[in-house]
Amino acid sequence: MLVFPRSINVLIIEDSHRDAQLILGELRDGGFDPVFERVQTAETMEEALMRQKWDVILSDYSMPKFTGLDALRILKVTELDIPFILISGAIGEEIAVQLMKMGAMDYILKSNLARLTPAIERELKDAESRKQKRQAEEELYKLNKELEQRVFERTEQLTEVNISLNKEIEERKLVEEALWIAKQVAEEANREKSKVLSFVAHDFKNPLAAVLRFVGMLENDKNTPLSEKHRETIGYISEGVQQLRNMVMNILDKARLEEGRMVPFPEQVELQPFIDQLKPIFHDMATQRNVEVCIEIQPELINIEVDPIHLRQILINLVSNAVKYNQLNGKAFLRFSQSEDGQWAVIEVQDIGNGIPTEKIPQLFIEYYRTDLSQANKVEGTGLGLAFVKKLVELHSGSITVESEVRVGSTFRVMLPLTVGVVLKTA
Repeated sequence: MLVFPRSINVLIIEDSHRDAQLILGELRDGGFDPVFERVQTAETMEEALMRQKWDVILSDYSMPKFTGLDALRILKVTELDIPFILISGAIGEEIAVQLMKMGAMDYILKSNLARLTPAIERELKDAESRKQKRQAEEELYKLNKELEQRVFERTEQLTEVNISLNKEIEERKLVEEALWIAKQVAEEANREKSKVLSFVAHDFKNPLAAVLRFVGMLENDKNTPLSEKHRETIGYISEGVQQLRNMVMNILDKARLEEGRMVPFPEQVELQPFIDQLKPIFHDMATQRNVEVCIEIQPELINIEVDPIHLRQILINLVSNAVKYNQLNGKAFLRFSQSEDGQWAVIEVQDIGNGIPTEKIPQLFIEYYRTDLSQANKVEGTGLGLAFVKKLVELHSGSITVESEVRVGSTFRVMLPLTVGVVLKTA
């Protein structure tokens, strides 16, 4: 790639033509295209400063009628911010310090011109920074003046509308009171809605239980022979009623949550016996869909301090989902473990299924949300289960997260605190 030389305006204060050419050669070698003027006296330097804008001044120290110190004094009088670099054949430390105090940016020995290009690049960068700072300060000053004017004008306006503002405050208070009343009415309506849902669900619950008992009697009655078709029909009825019963229970649970009646009562739950009691339920769920539920419990985790009713509801909801959406290898997994820091019980429920697109995961715990409405007739449910699980987990100061990959499956991970109630096996 071609690199074009950078144009730079250079004022050279030098009585030696040869030394000036050496300086220009070093600039060209360093990637600059210098536009220059060489001066040797105070008068010609002053004229050059008035005539043109310079990016950098390169000055010899000792000349017959002029010195670098004289050049610095002239530049200081003009108040121009131009990088000034002294180039000398030999200079003492005392003079160098004096020149730096006067405002010289750097000094370079003529025997070491290799330092020239880096020094110029550094000074040009610093000069640009100072320029931007000055512009910012000027802009800030301008803005401050404008702000002072606006404040003055606004103060006059506020003085004129003070009475009107007081009136607006009184009107706002009236609006706030009306909003508060409306909020109370809405909350009362929501409570009434929850009560109606609860009553309706209860009215459904008992007849559904009776139908399930009757269906069970038909299935288990050995004295009444049934054809295969009749048994298949009874199976459909049983499954449908069970689905409807689960929906009713979800509605009841939602109503209890909204009414604040689901306060957790934690106790020590021995994990293995507790899971053994749930295995028949998991088995019934899984058998209907030809799925096997594989349960793994970390040996170190024995007890969990949790509300057992809530833990049962959490597990049944998550395992039920894993069974319903499992479509590939006929297995769902329920795993219990302890976090590395010993502060959390980790419950993982994994299915091998369609998975969930990443953009839909944040909506999973919204009530009535379904990830794919086209599946509404294939997979039963109200869309309340995961929202209910999340609220139960949060009642225990825990959290629930999801990891999912499309066409691979999903893993739901529940973290319940174990700051109290963890019992570890001893060797």
